[in-house]
Amino acid sequence: MTEWHGYILYEKHPTLTNQEWDNAILAMEGTLNDFPDDPQPAKRLHHRFSLDGEKVIYEALFIEAKMNHGVLTAALVAWIKENIDPNASVGTYVKNKLTVWELGEKWNKSGDEARQYLFDNQSEWEPANP
Repeated sequence: MTEWHGYILYEKHPTLTNQEWDNAILAMEGTLNDFPDDPQPAKRLHHRFSLDGEKVIYEALFIEAKMNHGVLTAALVAWIKENIDPNASVGTYVKNKLTVWELGEKWNKSGDEARQYLFDNQSEWEPANP
C-alpha cells in the first residue's frame, strides 16, 4: 500500500441540492479518511471550504491507489449507497468535479499546486479586504 500526502479539490455539481451536497461531503470524508489517528495532524484529513461553500479542498495522507478518479468515484458511490441512500443516483456527485493535485508527487508539490489555485481564485476563498 503506497501512501500519498497531498491535496484534493472537490466542487459541487450544479444539479445537486444542498442536502445532496451535504451527503457528498459526508461521503468524501468517509471515503478519504484513511489515517484518522496519525500522530501528525497534517496527515489527518482536514478541509477548507470556499466562501460560498460549494468547493472544498482536502489535505491528508491518502492511500494512493484510491486517488485514481475511477476508484475514488466507485468508493464514493459505495459509501453513499451504504450510508445514506441505497437507491441514490450518484453519477453527478463526482462527475468532472474532482481535482487531485500532483498525485504521486511530494507533498510540497501538491501543496504548491493547491496554493496556486487559491491564489488564482482568491475571490472565491478569501473575504474582500475592508
